[in-house]
Amino acid sequence: MSQPLDQRCDIPSLKLNREMEALAWQARAHIVWGKPPEEVREEMLRCGADEETAQRVLYVCLKERDASVRRRGWRSLSIGLVLIAGCTLVIETVIRNEVNLGVRILALPIAGFCFGVFFVLRGVERTLFASSVQEPDVDEEPWGP
Repeated sequence: MSQPLDQRCDIPSLKLNREMEALAWQARAHIVWGKPPEEVREEMLRCGADEETAQRVLYVCLKERDASVRRRGWRSLSIGLVLIAGCTLVIETVIRNEVNLGVRILALPIAGFCFGVFFVLRGVERTLFASSVQEPDVDEEPWGP
């Protein structure tokens, strides 16, 4: 790659002409929505980008996507740990105080605990394996508000 890892890593820093910059923003959108990099590269080459420009743009877009997925992973991990801790505290309090609330009441903190485990696992996956996550890197659905 022609750009060292410690330099600024975004599309404007590539100093592309107007047409190539528009193509780079389109490539970024495809990468963010989870389109495979090889397909994006081929599309850029079809639209007039040379191989070096396509590689530089893909490098920048993939680095940005990986950083974003990792941030979302840390957020999921934090939410999951808070859920696990809170639900464990509720369950332990109910059991230690021998409160007779019934199974239906305990189902809520148990479900929260399970949901917390799911968030922790998803957070670990996103944090450690950001470049292999296949889902779109957005918090809302494409048809959402």
